[in-house]
Amino acid sequence: MKKQIITPTAILMVTLFTTMLQAQNLATAARTREQNSSFSIISNDGSNPLPVSNKVEKKFKKQFPAAADAEWYQISTGFVVHFNEVEKRNIVYLDKKGNTVGQLRYCSEKDLPADVRQQVRSNYYDYSITFVKEISVGKTKAYLVTVEDKTSWKIIQVTEEGMDVFEEHIKG
Repeated sequence: MKKQIITPTAILMVTLFTTMLQAQNLATAARTREQNSSFSIISNDGSNPLPVSNKVEKKFKKQFPAAADAEWYQISTGFVVHFNEVEKRNIVYLDKKGNTVGQLRYCSEKDLPADVRQQVRSNYYDYSITFVKEISVGKTKAYLVTVEDKTSWKIIQVTEEGMDVFEEHIKG
């Protein structure tokens, strides 16, 4: 039962990561030219920036008032916005109306909820927590927690349904 519950979450995360990688490729192309403002959308073919609608921009600013260095990208289902907020890198997925669909936030161990940190530490007590990705879709949150010891590193997926190894690597 645990595997059946975690599998849809894993599929959702893979879908978000695929979209994120596409957006990062656009970001790399966009950094090679000047941008007209902090709120611009780079078209999918890497051509000139397009203005963001006022409605979408207002929704974004209301939900993320501390957002800085925003980079906007248009995708078939809406927008992807890369930005910094309180020294944390964020990637937000918006639908065409500017509603948040999902968010990926890069953070550290200290940003983990106490129960999640305790769950990981109690199972991987010989490992150090080195990196955390918080994934939010609707009201559901999942965490990808990177842990490592002297010989290996793992990415642990933590959801409200439980904890599972997402990736496992031997240091080389």
